[in-house]
Amino acid sequence: MVVRELVRTMGRIAAPPDASPSGQILDMLDDFLSYYEKARSREDLLRGLPVLETPNGIQEIGFRSQDFRRYLLARKPSLRDFKVWSLLHQARDCVTRPVKILGKNVRVWIIPLAKANIQREEFGGAQEAAPKPEDEI
Repeated sequence: MVVRELVRTMGRIAAPPDASPSGQILDMLDDFLSYYEKARSREDLLRGLPVLETPNGIQEIGFRSQDFRRYLLARKPSLRDFKVWSLLHQARDCVTRPVKILGKNVRVWIIPLAKANIQREEFGGAQEAAPKPEDEI
């Protein structure tokens, strides 16, 4: 009786945006872009790392599409057929730009650093108080 009443009155709860395939891709993109800290020069693009540059005073992260695709499919093979590139254009203002690196022509995908959800502050700073149970998150 109790179970029937619960089933009768239950409602659907929408999944959070990061649970969708596009949300998972954007989360993995941000993880991938955070590797720009390991790059020392634009040449690191040829080694598969994203690179931070500041043309015209705007910080941008550049990366090669095949490097992100390799990173993505290694973590989530089920996203193989997902239209990743149109999502990046729409959600992160991503554009492409041809560059020449060590004599090689490379198409680089560019995302403004401000559009990337990357942790840029060090741990150990001022600690925020833990939310109380009655606080909304």
